[in-house]
Order: sequence, then structure tokens, then C-alpha cells
Amino acid sequence: MTKPINKKVFLKKLNSMLNDPDNEKYIKWDENTNAILIKNKETFSEKVLPKCFNHKNFSSFVRQLNSYGFSKKKGIKNRLIYENKNFYKNMTDKDLESIEAKKPQEKKNKSITKNNNNLEINRNFTLNSIEEEKENDNEIKIKLNSCLDDLKLLLDNQEKIFKDIEFLKNEQKKIKLKETEESQDNNNYLKNSIKIYNMNNVNDFGINDDINNMNIHNSIMSFIPEDNNINPNQIKNNNDNYYKNINNSNMTTSCIIQKVLKK
Repeated sequence: MTKPINKKVFLKKLNSMLNDPDNEKYIKWDENTNAILIKNKETFSEKVLPKCFNHKNFSSFVRQLNSYGFSKKKGIKNRLIYENKNFYKNMTDKDLESIEAKKPQEKKNKSITKNNNNLEINRNFTLNSIEEEKENDNEIKIKLNSCLDDLKLLLDNQEKIFKDIEFLKNEQKKIKLKETEESQDNNNYLKNSIKIYNMNNVNDFGINDDINNMNIHNSIMSFIPEDNNINPNQIKNNNDNYYKNINNSNMTTSCIIQKVLKK
């Protein structure tokens, strides 16, 4: 670590460094101002600092400049420019005595001022961030309320659809029940119609075909003498004609029933 240099010694060495022609390619006075121009800090640290200050620490050299009020100006490429209105060309040792180093309190006040400025900047940034967050929260709330309204409308529509579906189901059940009752009524009506028809169409020979057949047979046989002089073939022909008439009557009855069923 380099030892601090007395202000007289540092300023005298700095002035001597600038007035040495051998150092012009590393450090010199700026042509337009009384500022110090360092062309390249690496070569300056290697070639000049060891010769004048017995070290190569460029940062330590800059701290010394800052302690005596030098301020850095904008340079070109690798060039560095440091300026102090109280430090100029052709200064005498007496003139150098007038340059005072910054007092610790001044440095502290400057640091406090800088910190306060930073705090103010941070405070403003924080307030702006809070305002932005509030605006974002309001936008989110608006969007959320809109989504809730849409959801409510959707639920209402869904409930209405469910009611409509339930209504249609009940109507369908009623229709099916009505169709079943009508079908049952039709079947009952058809059965009753057939019964009535059968009752109204009993022929004159008896209650049903079997009885009629028996009665006809007995009637025919009563006319046959015991001596059997009547030709049996004639009796057979008479019976065949009778049964033929019965069959025709039954066929007619069947056709009528089929027509009723179709209706």
C-alpha cells in the first residue's frame, strides 16, 4: 500500500512531471486549457509513476488528484483529462501553497449530499413504482369484475338451458304416455268390435259352426229311411254343398275382420 504524500510534495512532483519534456508522450498540459492530459493510463503507470512516485498504482494517483480538487473531464478514446482551476502552467512553489486539499468534513458533506440525492431518487422511483402498481391493480380489478360478470351470465344461461331440457323431457314422457294409452284404447276397441261382430253374425243353424254342423247333419239323417233306399252318393253331395256354403260364409267373415283390423 502506498503512503500518503504531502500536498506540497505531490503538487511539486506533478508540476515537475508536466514540465519535463521526456514525459510529454505520456502526460502533458492540454493545448487549449490548463488541464492535465494523460494519453494512456497503462503506459503512464509503467513509465512515469515509478520514476516520480515509486509505485505503479494509477488509482492511488487519481485519488491524490481528487483530494486537491481535480475533476475528470470527458476524453477521447484512451485519453484522460483532469482539471483544476487553481492548477495551471508555470506555477511557482509559492503558488502551489495556495492549493488546499479538501477537508474531511467537505468530503463528508459531499458524500451526504450525494447519498441524499440517491435517497431522493430512490424515493421518487419507489413512489412511481407504487403508483404504477396501483394502476395495474385497478386494471386487474376491472378485468376481474368483467370476467365475473361474464361468468354469471354464462351460469344463468346454463341454468335456463337445464330448465328447458327438463321441460322437454317431461313433455316427451307425456307424449309417450298418451301414445301408450291411445294404443291400449285402440286395442280394447278392436277386441270389443270383434266380439260384437261375432255375436251379431251367429247364423240361423246354431251358436257356432260346430253346433250348426251337428244340427245340419242330424236334420239330413232324419230324412233317410231305415231301409236305406236313398242313394248314399246323393246324401254325400248334399253334405258337400252344405259344407261348401259354410266355408264360404267363414271366409267372408274372416275378410271383414281383417278390414276392421286394418282400420
